Formats: sequence, structure tokens, C-alpha cells
Amino acid sequence: MKRILMLGALLYGGICAAQDPHFSQYYASQMTVNPAMTGMFEGEMRMSGLYRQQWPQFGSAFVTGTFAFEWKPQGLRIDQNTNRLAIGAMMMYDKTPDDVLKGQYIYGIVSYHKALDADGYHKLGIGFMGGFNQRTIDPSKLTFGSGWNGSGFNPGGEPIRAGSSGTFDVHSGLVYSYETEDKLIYAGASAYHLLTPKDYFMTSNNVLDYIPRRFNANAGFNLITESGLRWAGSILAMQQAKVTEVMGGAAAGFPFAQEEGVLYAGAWYRLKESIIPTVNLQYKKINLGLSYDIFFSSKQTITKPKSLELSLAYRITPYRSNTGCFVF
Repeated sequence: MKRILMLGALLYGGICAAQDPHFSQYYASQMTVNPAMTGMFEGEMRMSGLYRQQWPQFGSAFVTGTFAFEWKPQGLRIDQNTNRLAIGAMMMYDKTPDDVLKGQYIYGIVSYHKALDADGYHKLGIGFMGGFNQRTIDPSKLTFGSGWNGSGFNPGGEPIRAGSSGTFDVHSGLVYSYETEDKLIYAGASAYHLLTPKDYFMTSNNVLDYIPRRFNANAGFNLITESGLRWAGSILAMQQAKVTEVMGGAAAGFPFAQEEGVLYAGAWYRLKESIIPTVNLQYKKINLGLSYDIFFSSKQTITKPKSLELSLAYRITPYRSNTGCFVF
């Protein structure tokens, strides 16, 4: 039963034109949203990771994860008109149940934010991300309807080749930001898979033999009120081939421990699919987030997927304010 469900999900992914891995806590993996947002945090260095598990109710789950490192050589100089240069790297992996299909991705990133006014409040940023994608498949772990002989499955039956597929890829983005001591407002757009690299395993594929370009538009805000209460929100729209996804949400942040920490609670909504309760804890150098997808789509599916995400970030400097500190 588990293999049938997993195969159905693989086929659905093919119908959806090889949609990229995506996250409910997309704001915790900003390089997968817009390369230009690299370096949008207070401090000089940050390490971050995001882990997503989907359909764990059938034992072996779909798993996706990222690890990223960001460095601003000159840091973020408060109250100075400093143009911001950031460099970084990101690794991402994903796998299907039983490790039938696995993907590994490694990228280098560079972004530059140019101050547009004398005070440096308005900035325009551009970013580029490039690297290598590799996907491997083990068709011996798959079974197909055409291989059913009445009492079991015969091996093979479909023109799938074992092995790996490796490609180089390039992504790019733009972002505008307005940053002061008590607010951050931003909006951006990006394009992924500019080279539309080859990526397929079917020996006779008349449907799709390349990764289609993905286009994103995103915006958000972080605010600190006079009472010290924080508000944060964001929206993301993605389009890849014939697949469109729209998400948005907001959270309220409550400071504690003499404002050395902030506890956020809120929810995000994936259009026509799920609502995602979210909590986020910031304390000094650490940012920890947890979310869970509650699926309510009216689409006819074999079962309703369950998705859990955990994010973790560590910075050299603590969260003293949200000036230049991208959180949501």
C-alpha cells in the first residue's frame, strides 16, 4: 500500500511538471525564495537550516531539508549609509519514501544591496545563485500496474533507467527594502532555473525532459510598536509550468527576558489547500520555528498529507532589533 501511495505521489509530481521542493516556512529558507534576500539580517554571519517531513503516517516519509551560510564581509553598520554585500552557500536535499528518488543540490550565492537615499533607509538589492543539481533513482524499488500478474508484481515494466542525472543551474532575483530601527518592509521577484537544465529518467519521455523555470513574487514586513509588541507578515506567489501556489500569513511577537527574546505566534494560509499554525522563538543568537500543515483541500486524494517543519538559525550577534533582520 505504501509503495502504491508513493508511486501515485511521484506520478502526480510528474503531472505537475516537476515542481520544485517548497516549504511552509519559506521565510526561514529565503534563498529558495529570492537570492537577492541573502544577507537581510542584523549581524555579519548566520547559519540556518530547515527540515520538512510529509506523509509520515505511512512510515517512510517524504523529506526535504536545507542548510545555509551567509556572510556580510563589512557587516551591517547601523546609522551609516553602507551598501551591503553578502555572500553565502546553500545545500538542499529531498527524498521520497524508501529512498527511491533522491535529490542533492549545492549552490553559491552573492547579493548586493545599494542604498538609494542619503540615510540608507531605501535599498535595492540584486542576487545571483548558481550551482549543481543531482538526482538519483532506484527503479528496482518501484512496482507498476502493468507488472501485476495476478498474485504479485513482475520486475520492470516501465522505461525507467537507473542511475543519476546531474545538471548546472542559475537563479536570480531583485528586492526593494525600507529599513529603519523599528520597521522592515520589502518586496521582490525572482526567477529560478534560468538555464532550464535537462533532468529526466524516462528513456522515452514525450512529456517533459527539463526543469521548467519558476517565477516568484514575495513581500513582507516586520514592525515594532510603541508598546514593544512585534508584528510580522509575508506573502509568496510561485508559478512553475502550469502549477501556481500562493501563500500568506502573519504573526504577533511578544518580547520577554528584558526584550532579549521574542515569542511569535501566528498562522499562514496556502490558497485552497491548508492552514499552517506557526510558532517562532527568538532568543539572543537563536531563532527556532515550528509549523504544522492542516490540510483541508476539497480535492479527491487517497489520503490527506501531514506536514511538519522545523527551522533553526544561529547568528553571531543577538536579535536586538529587526532593522535589516529578515524573519518572516
